[in-house]
Amino acid sequence: MKKAFKIFLNVFILMIVFLASSCDKPTYSITFNSNGGTEISSITAVEKSKITKPSDPIKEGYTFNGWYSDSSLIEPFTFKTMPSSNITLYASWSVSQYSISFNSNGGSIVPPIQQEYNTIVI
Repeated sequence: MKKAFKIFLNVFILMIVFLASSCDKPTYSITFNSNGGTEISSITAVEKSKITKPSDPIKEGYTFNGWYSDSSLIEPFTFKTMPSSNITLYASWSVSQYSISFNSNGGSIVPPIQQEYNTIVI
């Protein structure tokens, strides 16, 4: 009986130490600036814990290029572990191009053109 009690006591103490140490770790948030794309919910987690990349935002007429840790879109962000501070990530986009072909209804042939989204076709 004494041996079982000692084992129980040791397990109990280890649980308290584990819970106390995990409570000491601060949590931080990653917020997302989608730069005109759909809204992405923030991630809040304990520092250095594993994090998962959210679904890509959507922006009509654009292709999503990834998340960046600076508003100048120079430093790409890799989703591995939670940083040790609150951060904002910024979405990078490329304008989509479309191929436009013409039916001249028996007139002279008009070659197809490439046109960026939301631009005037001449």
